Amino acid sequence: MTAIVTDRYRVQNAKQFFADFSTAGNSFYTFAGRSHAWSNDLSPPIPDDNLFSNQYDIFDDMIVAKRVQTTDVCPMVRRYNWTSGTVYDVYDDQDVNLYRKVFFVITDELKVYKCLDRPAATASTVKPTAVTTNIARSGDGYVWKYMYTLASADHLKFSTNLYIPARGTGAVVSPTGSVNSVFVVTGGTGYATAPAVNVVSGNGTGFTATATVSAGVVTRIDVTAQGSGYTYLTLSLTGGGGTGATVRAVLSPINHEITTLATATGHGSEPIAELGGYYVGVATRFETSESGLFPVSISYRKIGLLRNPWNFATSGTLVRSTASVVRQTIELTLSGAPTGGTFANNDTINQGAASARVVWFDSTNNKVYINGIRGTFTTGSITNGTASGTVTAVGNPGFLPVRSNVLYVETRTPINRGANQAEDFRYIIEF
Repeated sequence: MTAIVTDRYRVQNAKQFFADFSTAGNSFYTFAGRSHAWSNDLSPPIPDDNLFSNQYDIFDDMIVAKRVQTTDVCPMVRRYNWTSGTVYDVYDDQDVNLYRKVFFVITDELKVYKCLDRPAATASTVKPTAVTTNIARSGDGYVWKYMYTLASADHLKFSTNLYIPARGTGAVVSPTGSVNSVFVVTGGTGYATAPAVNVVSGNGTGFTATATVSAGVVTRIDVTAQGSGYTYLTLSLTGGGGTGATVRAVLSPINHEITTLATATGHGSEPIAELGGYYVGVATRFETSESGLFPVSISYRKIGLLRNPWNFATSGTLVRSTASVVRQTIELTLSGAPTGGTFANNDTINQGAASARVVWFDSTNNKVYINGIRGTFTTGSITNGTASGTVTAVGNPGFLPVRSNVLYVETRTPINRGANQAEDFRYIIEF
């Protein structure tokens, strides 16, 4: 017995993940952590995918988390900029590696096009610009199908060098079951004139096409009417004085999300599935101090994505966090300024047998923010070996540690924060 997991399954998983961000009761957060250096700060380690690293260790050095809003997530596809002189691949309904090929492009006008046909091994030299249902061959022999225009706001927020949003405006959709291209399988020999393109069998209506001959060989088929309603179409070539030419019709995709039969579901109706959209992009911006919850005088080296963290609690029924920004360090309020020195970032402080790492010392309010805690901190004296202070209150972190799903982790070289700085993170999750 043989079996496969289809590309559609991957697309469906990505679409479901995207939908989860809008599902009532769900909350997602981008977190930042690890204020202390790696063993080599210029070469951060590859994250480990194990229970300890992705549960305990993540929360051990977490600093802050910001909620991902529904406007901060977007379905994505690979990015291929249209560039003159490039040979592009062609959409083929029977190509098992289609989504691994460069068969669609985005232009400098933020328009997305799908390549339906081209002369063999010929580079594209004419930028596609048409926005129409008509399928026409451009001057370089390429046939492009307009898909959509990317919104400038989405482009600025989500696009990277490798990915673009799989949504836009102005979509022009081909009819359901249309045939927008016909491939020449074998060119045959001896053709003095162009043979006729005949429908041998097919369950749609309206398709017509013409053949082109060069040096006795059939070199291309131009679709003159794309028709509609086809789920199969077999073609033959007759006349022209030659023999041996064969062709294959390429059917348009079907949008499985459409619930009305009268709605067109051909090329352009479902960019996510048509262009291999098994990616989801998340965009988060950390701005200045985030209302004092994310200090601007530190560096950090780890970001990631949490799903459905719980509010901190020591007993009773747990409640999902819905806060916009959450501080995940423990806050130690001192009775006054430390004596004998100060508490510096990444110092180790002790209170009896308990120890922790200083993330930040707020000298204005005499508060020490710590993580990497071993043991329990309470009211009383703390020291880093030189400076000391007296803790009068202990503030808990926003999340209950460990009790949430860590979906994504990225290690970085140091990101140094500044008073007037904002950090934009775009990360792509592939299914």
